[in-house]
This record gives sequence, C-alpha cells and structure tokens, in this order.
Amino acid sequence: MRWLRAFVAGVAAFCATSADAVRVLDHGKIEFGIGNTRAAGNLAVNGRGGFDGSVIDLDRDLDVGERDDNRTVAISWRAFDRHEFGFRTQRIERDGDRVIERDISFDGEVFPINSRIKGKFGLDLWSLDYTAWLIASDQRAIGLRLGALQYRLGLSIKAENLPGGSQPEVLQARTRADLPVLVLGGEYREAITERLRFVLHAVVFEASIDRIDGRVYDLSAGLEMALTKHAALSLRYFDTRLVAQSERYGFNGRLRLDLTGVQSSLIWRW
Repeated sequence: MRWLRAFVAGVAAFCATSADAVRVLDHGKIEFGIGNTRAAGNLAVNGRGGFDGSVIDLDRDLDVGERDDNRTVAISWRAFDRHEFGFRTQRIERDGDRVIERDISFDGEVFPINSRIKGKFGLDLWSLDYTAWLIASDQRAIGLRLGALQYRLGLSIKAENLPGGSQPEVLQARTRADLPVLVLGGEYREAITERLRFVLHAVVFEASIDRIDGRVYDLSAGLEMALTKHAALSLRYFDTRLVAQSERYGFNGRLRLDLTGVQSSLIWRW
C-alpha cells in the first residue's frame, strides 16, 4: 500500500530524535477515534415455522453498504507488569433505499419485486479483552490476547408503495440481535523511534454460544505518533469478518459481515 509506506517514511523522518527508545507499553490509555468504514456482506432472517428468509446483500439490495464514518472509544489499563485489560466500543449506522429486482422474504414478510424499499442498518460492538505480554522490553512487546466480543445488529426494511397500487399500511419488518463471540489472538508492538510506534494485532476464533455458531477474523495495523509526553495520534487500517448462524428467537438466520477501513485516533496515555 503506497499511501501507508509514504506515511511511515514521512512520519519516521519527522519523529526521529534520539536512538534511545522509550518503553513500548503504556500503563494505561484512553482513545477516541473516527474512521471511514466499508460495510459489505449479507444476511438472511427466517420467518416463523421454519420459513427460510432470502439472502439479502447489504449493498446490492438495500444500498446500506459502501463507506461511511464510524466512532470508537477504547480504554486500556496495564494493571500489572505483564497483564493488560482493555475495553472498546464502536458504532456503525447507515440507511439507504433501492428498487429491488426480486422478491425478498425477511422475517416472515415478503417484499415483492420492483418495490422501493428503505433499509436501515446499525451495528454496535463492545469488546473486553485481556493481554498477557509474553515478551516486553523497551523496544518491542509480544502478547497473547483473550477476549469476548458482543455484536448488536439491527436491520429494518420497509416499503411504503408496492407495485400495482396502494396498500392499506406500510409493509415493514425488522430484526435486532445480540451476537456474542469469543476471540483468541495476539498483538505486536515496536518502538520505531522515540516518538513513533508500530502496532499490529490479529484475532481469530470460532465458538458456539447460546445457539449461535460464530467465527471472527480481525486484523489491524497502524502507527502511533507521540505529540507530547501523554498525547498521541494514531492511524490504522483494519479488516474484520464476522460469520454467524443463529437459531435464537431474536435472530433466526445467518450472517456474513465484512468491515474494512482506516481509522485515526487521539490517544491520552500514561
């Protein structure tokens, strides 16, 4: 990626100070971020009595894919020398409308071909994690991460005017579901200069929890540039995939969701 190599080279040249690097791990930090995220994927929500729902593409069918802004808040605390705890929350929300080119069954309702439907998609993410730093020096650190993710997914679609004339009321359907997933992964940090750090983390896990079979793949890589002793800016790229199949009452169906994008953050650390 040319833009990332250019950014690394430029910031490294700007930040180069002393050959002596500070410790690569913080005792704690608070992070406020904003990112540009592309949401892609599909889902199907079954109706009552075993009625299978249509596989709905978020972009092609509902026009709620593509890129949009999202917000993130994260807190971490290294309570002991090699033991760190973290919390993160992220919010993605968007809506769109499109004339569908096929019949769509969603949560027991059937939206006929050529209907103009409005879709609203929302995703909240909360994560709790624990990192055991197996290697920790002033220059670099390698840690093993265990955690739990909670995805709260909401999707609603409605059609106010169906083909062939008016209808007595708006046709609409919605689903809202909590999808818990366990994760296992690792993190690598390196102090490139006294003011510049490289951070890489990756998690992958598969588990069955409360009638939900889920798989998660999550990768992020980026740089943290120190502005002062406590303030820093970060820029990172992330790629997340969630695959889940659920038989719960709130969400009986299947989901594949891909989130990719770039995020910048302001960090206060100590």
